[in-house]
Amino acid sequence: MDSQPYKWYVSPAASNVMVSGHSSPFPDGFDSRPFICSEDSDNHMLSCRHPDVSTPTPLQNALVIQHANQRTRVETQINIRMKLAALPPGVTKVCFPDHTILRTKQLANPPAARSPDTLELYVQLVRSGDVSTPELERAAFERAARTAHRTHGDIRICLGCMTREKTRAWRKKGYKKDEIDRWLRDQEYRIIVFNTPQLVHWAPDIIGDAASAAYEMETPMRITCYCRHHKETTGFSVIFTLKDWQDRVFAQARSRSIMITDDHKSKDTNNQGGTQRADRRRRGARASPIS
Repeated sequence: MDSQPYKWYVSPAASNVMVSGHSSPFPDGFDSRPFICSEDSDNHMLSCRHPDVSTPTPLQNALVIQHANQRTRVETQINIRMKLAALPPGVTKVCFPDHTILRTKQLANPPAARSPDTLELYVQLVRSGDVSTPELERAAFERAARTAHRTHGDIRICLGCMTREKTRAWRKKGYKKDEIDRWLRDQEYRIIVFNTPQLVHWAPDIIGDAASAAYEMETPMRITCYCRHHKETTGFSVIFTLKDWQDRVFAQARSRSIMITDDHKSKDTNNQGGTQRADRRRRGARASPIS
């Protein structure tokens, strides 16, 4: 099969790069000049050009990640929207990694195999500080593109959060042993989870411009470990890498910075303390004799 001249796209706009697809994600001689891209108010990519090219060129295979939450808790799902400007010929689905699927009943059965009609999603959690400059971001994308195994990443879930997620997953009874074994196999990598079936069809982007033939999908995502457990003060970012069935990078993008915090607990404690003090004052007022 001839190599398809895929393009891949890195966002945000500060370090946008398009590279021809190749058996190696980053072949020698690719054009590494930064692209200048424009976005609308909803983070939709509109056009893209080299700084020295006067006429913008349409984005090819651009991947855009959209989400609202920038500060949240491990218990809270983040609604992620993935938007693609185009799909490879014949591709209709995306396959999420086994270890990111929230419930065993959502796993493909029989286990998903590589197929020409399916893009494979790789996700990696990185510290926002590690992608804070175009050079650092590019290096992070290169590492993600070279990743051969879908569970590899810079950050893994801590033991305490792993125990919590295990308890959360097995609250209900009746699971078969093979389901439990399959879930436990990759639990140390389960720092990103999606509440979605493992195989999902791309849907036409009915909101976008029909002429662009854009596709999208939405899925709830959780980051299952707190930033403070990794001494991270600026938040996490998720790198999304889409590869075809021959392991060629089709598209890449990353989320904005997301702070995973439990500061609501201290607020709840303070509120509870204030409520208790107010109750004591009211009880004292009712018990005071009238002079």
